Amino acid sequence: MTSWLYRYPMVGKPRNKTHPDPTKVTEDYWVRASSRNDSGTGRYLNSGKWMLFTKVENHDSVWHKIRVATEDGQLGYSAKAATSKSNPLAARSSSLLTCVYTVDYEDLDDVRRVLISLRGLGFPGRLSYKTDTDTRHLIYGPGTALYVSQPDSLDFENRRTV
Repeated sequence: MTSWLYRYPMVGKPRNKTHPDPTKVTEDYWVRASSRNDSGTGRYLNSGKWMLFTKVENHDSVWHKIRVATEDGQLGYSAKAATSKSNPLAARSSSLLTCVYTVDYEDLDDVRRVLISLRGLGFPGRLSYKTDTDTRHLIYGPGTALYVSQPDSLDFENRRTV
C-alpha cells in the first residue's frame, strides 16, 4: 500500500506564486500558503488544523486574510483553501473550507495562539480543530473535531481523546 505521504501533496507548499482567488481555480482542490517561519518539511506527525467554513461569496476575501497572515508568520505553519473544483469529500456545497495548520495538536499554547490570531483577524464564528491523523484515516463529518471554540471565544474545549 502506498503511504499517505505520497498520495497527497505536501501540506503548505504552494503550487503557484500568483495567489489566485480560490473560487476562480478549477484545476486543483486547494490553493496553499506557507509561513515564512516553516522549516519546509511539511511532514508533522501531530499536525492538525483549525477549520473555517465560509459562504462561497466570502471565501476569496477570507482566503486573502488567511494567506497574508500565514505568509507573515502570524498563524500556523501553513494554510489551504478549497477551490471551485468539485470535491467528493466536501461536506457542504453552500460553504467552502479554509484550513489553518499547527505543527502539534498537543501543543495547546500554540493551538490557542493560532485561535486568538484568527479571532483578531475577524473570524468570530464557531471553529473546529481536527487532527491530520483523522484526515489521513479518512475520518470526516460530525464528531471528528478534537477541539471546538464557540463564537467569539478565545478558548476551546476538548471534545474527545486521541
